[in-house]
Amino acid sequence: MATTKEKCFRDALDKINQGREAKGDKPLDVKHEQGWIRDANGSWREETWTEALWGSIRKTLRIQSGTQEPRSGGAPNPIQYRKPDVTLTKPDGSKVVLDTKFSDKDGKPDPWRSQEGMSGTKQKEDYEDINKKQKNDVGEPGLDKNSCDCGKRKLETEKVTVRVPVTAPGHLFFWPIPAPGGVPMPAPAPAPGGFGFPVPEFVFP
Repeated sequence: MATTKEKCFRDALDKINQGREAKGDKPLDVKHEQGWIRDANGSWREETWTEALWGSIRKTLRIQSGTQEPRSGGAPNPIQYRKPDVTLTKPDGSKVVLDTKFSDKDGKPDPWRSQEGMSGTKQKEDYEDINKKQKNDVGEPGLDKNSCDCGKRKLETEKVTVRVPVTAPGHLFFWPIPAPGGVPMPAPAPAPGGFGFPVPEFVFP
């Protein structure tokens, strides 16, 4: 279930898309909590979690341990499931996955999960691997006030620059939008336009 800040994040993206559509631009193609599954061969694909999928993963684990006969005919061998906060689809059809790292009451961002997943890899490793396999190596896929150089939170009445994930040449996908709330982002790929909307204290590229 989405937290209050995650709901605010989604509302903010909805408002951004409303503004883009009003100007005749295509909305950002963003999915929230879209599942991803990794095959034993290292490939990733988008997938919805089901009990059947969990059963299939357990079968793969049995195959790898030698207690189950291999699947025939090149059938998939799902081995790891992840559900990033954000999956952005670029115009070329490739994907970028991101995890929002909201700050707690002490200003500390949510940490990456330290425990290993089903296949023995950790959360950040898997998100980085998805992006690399999509040819979108954006570095650490965590969005917090440190990685985005937020600085101090602004008053809701002040105007600041927000850059949201959109596509631009190369690996840059940032677009500045004036908005109150206190979430400035890195500086690449500026573009004209913008509108105001309330944003909580969270960050995203």
